[in-house]
Amino acid sequence: MANRVGLCLRFGWVQMSTTSQIGAVSSAPFPGTSRDREEVHRQLERILASSVFGTSKRYPAFLRFVVETTLDGNAECLKERTIGVEVFGRAADYDTNSDHVVRSAAGEVRRRLAQYYVDPSHSGEIRIDLPLGSYIPQFRAPVTEAVPVAALAEIREIPDAVEVKPAANTYRRAMFVLPAAALAVLAILRASFGGPQSDLDEFWNPVLASARPVLICVGNRYGGSGNRPLEGGQGGRDTGQSGAAAEPADDPLMRPITMTDALTLARVTDYMGLRHAPYRVLNPNGTTLADLRDSPAILIGVRNNSWAIKSAGKLRFSFDVTSRPVAIRDSRNPSRSWSIPSGLSGLESGRDYALVSRVADPGVEQVIVTVGGLGPNGTLAAGEFVTNDTYMKKLESFAPAGWQHKNLQAVISTEVVRGSSGPPRIETAYFW
Repeated sequence: MANRVGLCLRFGWVQMSTTSQIGAVSSAPFPGTSRDREEVHRQLERILASSVFGTSKRYPAFLRFVVETTLDGNAECLKERTIGVEVFGRAADYDTNSDHVVRSAAGEVRRRLAQYYVDPSHSGEIRIDLPLGSYIPQFRAPVTEAVPVAALAEIREIPDAVEVKPAANTYRRAMFVLPAAALAVLAILRASFGGPQSDLDEFWNPVLASARPVLICVGNRYGGSGNRPLEGGQGGRDTGQSGAAAEPADDPLMRPITMTDALTLARVTDYMGLRHAPYRVLNPNGTTLADLRDSPAILIGVRNNSWAIKSAGKLRFSFDVTSRPVAIRDSRNPSRSWSIPSGLSGLESGRDYALVSRVADPGVEQVIVTVGGLGPNGTLAAGEFVTNDTYMKKLESFAPAGWQHKNLQAVISTEVVRGSSGPPRIETAYFW
């Protein structure tokens, strides 16, 4: 790494001293001495020699470069282009918009660092992190304070759940309560082990930030009216409205829906359960504008979900289900579209497409997530994308810094073979 000397000057940035740069990265004094920096170097070597990094060449090279550049006092030079040139041998004028090598590598390094530190045997070591939206690593001295045994005993004595009994004909989720002392201990444990959220959790955080149950609007195959929600987490059904008994067809989950919409609904509600998030299910004809204004919403399906079509119609990528063939269109580039063969609701073979959107909709002042495909296989692939962190992580290569707090759209494709869909693939993505 001898060519790191004068790196900032070569790329037009001003070099800072080691002490001032480390202070800019973190308000903590560590590593403030030459001995501290030597310890960080040794920790870097331990990480790179581990099985997590030992099977790769590019990711250790990336991590070594950013750590040593920061310790040398040149952290402000850690720009995408600099890393592309110095680590991956790109030309000095390469196109960073089309070549995502640095962003992809950064995402993988973050994942591997998290994997390394999740091992309890590394909890007493110096922590090296690569924050989201930055290529400048941060260093943290090991936490030596032990969690009080009495506090841990208090956690063990906390009841699993406190159930609030529902009123008549009303279904509510169980509420989980932790004493303030236990929450404080959990915060200490989280700080000790880092506990970064997954990309999947970051995607859903704006939806689950509301105290209101999330509305899940899933398309039914043949349409129909009825506005009787099923409250998540209880497995029950509203028995009526205005004193009248409800027919089975009035329940949104008793209406005929496609198997792929049902599987997508199951995946989404499984994730809601993991996050202990309350939800309710309605069909499109039973969903009103007032419902959408009342809480965040997830819209599943396209051709059988008019709200999904309306919501996407105001955005860059939208559904055109009136054309033949049906398509996802780019309003900024009308000649660009993704479509499936005309007249087919599903595919025996070929490629299906879907649209995933997460938008803070000013029309309803709520966050709306759309998960829908042109064909059923497309919806299935979109459902996998929004419930599986392996696929969601691939969004990083398209995403700008701070994407977790931005509106976003992603066009998803999947290869269909003998009626079965393959894994989701991101065709393009847009953030604003």
